[in-house]
Amino acid sequence: MKKFIEQEGSLTTPILNDYLNTRDGFKLSYAYFPKENAKAIVQLIPGALEYKERYFELIDVLNENGYTCIISDTRGHGHSVSDKYPFGHVDNAGEVLQDLNLVTDYAKNLQPNLPVALLGHSLGSLLARNYLMQNDDKIDLLLLLGTVAPVSIINIGIIISKLAMLFTGGNYGHSRIISGLSPMNKPPEKWIAYNKQYLLDRNSEYLMKFNFDNGACYSTLELVRNLAQPKRYQVKNPSVPIYSFSGKDDPITGGEKGLENTKNALSKIGYKNFYKKVYPNMMHEIIKEENKAVVFQDIVKVLDEHFV
Repeated sequence: MKKFIEQEGSLTTPILNDYLNTRDGFKLSYAYFPKENAKAIVQLIPGALEYKERYFELIDVLNENGYTCIISDTRGHGHSVSDKYPFGHVDNAGEVLQDLNLVTDYAKNLQPNLPVALLGHSLGSLLARNYLMQNDDKIDLLLLLGTVAPVSIINIGIIISKLAMLFTGGNYGHSRIISGLSPMNKPPEKWIAYNKQYLLDRNSEYLMKFNFDNGACYSTLELVRNLAQPKRYQVKNPSVPIYSFSGKDDPITGGEKGLENTKNALSKIGYKNFYKKVYPNMMHEIIKEENKAVVFQDIVKVLDEHFV
């Protein structure tokens, strides 16, 4: 692996930083980082509230190690916003999954015949596993960061959310009851990261100064529910390897029990090749911790094991 340079910000400039037109006419912001003679394409999916530029540092490392990368802003995030999709709004989970499929096809068209790895963090880890429902045959490897655990009582949360939305403005409204179901309401120092400088810098990121509305919260609950509904999955590629990278002190993963539940849920669907790596002294955003270089190295190592 090429040496990781300890430097904040991006060293790599995307060749394409543009918009894709979706089926419903929405303009989806994306950035594309091609590599000549690439080993594979890595498609990255950001987490909740995040925007694609937060991953350019990781993309630098992947690019330097021979991987083409593509990343898009989820609807209602970053530069994928409009009057219909303001910051923090998602209509439904299905449209976001269609967007991700569009990005995959676009990248494969730009560099045909390359294998594809899908990498999702947090909300992105939920989207990545839901992506498997219809499109697991389009990818050769799945990498999950800050792996969100299945929730056994998710159906109760969905019922509560439906009722709350009736009295709080529907999809575009903001319900304290619905948002209260999210672990994101905790102080950042309790779950985001131990890296104090990063937490300070995070406060100044203007593209993250918003909250999810009812529609986005409900869509997230839908994504969690789908993890426990095997019949939704076509399982065309059951042998796809799935790797989870998470911090030992990350409450979102549910700890060892939560990771075991994640493994069991995937196994019930039909995906048996699940592997995990847990990092001590790290919380949710492992690629923002002081020792992030170790995580970067492990990600490249797994990629190289499959694509070299």
